[in-house]
Amino acid sequence: RFIIILVLYSLASFAVLLAIGETAIWLLRHQAIRLLERLRPNDGVIAHLVVRYLPLVLALILTLLSAVPGYLHAEPMGTQERPGTWLIGLALLGIYALIAPIAGVAWLAIRSTAKTKKWARSSVHKQVFSGFQLFDLDIATPVIVTSGVFRKSIFLSLSVRALLSARELRAALRHEAAHCRQNHNFAKLL
Repeated sequence: RFIIILVLYSLASFAVLLAIGETAIWLLRHQAIRLLERLRPNDGVIAHLVVRYLPLVLALILTLLSAVPGYLHAEPMGTQERPGTWLIGLALLGIYALIAPIAGVAWLAIRSTAKTKKWARSSVHKQVFSGFQLFDLDIATPVIVTSGVFRKSIFLSLSVRALLSARELRAALRHEAAHCRQNHNFAKLL
């Protein structure tokens, strides 16, 4: 029972600290956006990751350095205390805060992999552009998109090819290749 209460207490502390951190980021969002707008694109990606994960990392560190040692020091090992409703509820929020992003990333990866495989199989022409595979798609929807974290590819519908001039098409493909080189799909996944 002691270990169960320790885990519940740790998860509850984590949920509260994460909520405080996320609220602080939300309250400071306008200042953060102004700061991010002044950064170079690569620095902006790094800053985005810091802003996204800072509350999570701080909540984990504070829980491990404060809540867990405090509980271990103050609570007797043979306690018969039952966990309260608030503790269980906050612990469930802590579990959700840890699992939901991982499940979201997994679901996104599964969906995008399925779509990419479908497009790659149905492509009418394959070539290399700026070191990345370029797939021409015979679909009605205008599409120009990068895909992949490890094996990066560019998908281009024939309708986009028909709409753009040669110069515009080269610019659009260079833009998509820049997304691939700067690992934007990886940053987006996180």
